[in-house]
Amino acid sequence: MSCDVPFVATTHKHNHGHWSILESGSVIFNGVFYCAPAVIWTDPSEVHEIKALSGDVKWLCVHVFPMDSEEAKAIGVTMDEVLVEN
Repeated sequence: MSCDVPFVATTHKHNHGHWSILESGSVIFNGVFYCAPAVIWTDPSEVHEIKALSGDVKWLCVHVFPMDSEEAKAIGVTMDEVLVEN
């Protein structure tokens, strides 16, 4: 995600924990201030709330899910179905 000020993203949550990378800029993420570069752990089912404090925010979520696993193949899930909980 890239964004400018003023911007607040209250977007989604995941069924599993994952890492987020703040590549540039500064944000408040779930009430905590971060300035790039930063690597941030996001707990399972934690809603992502990102408030841009600078005009050059670049934010990445890094997920590890074995889409070629037998479980994924057996139930025929898509990446969005696995990662995003509305």
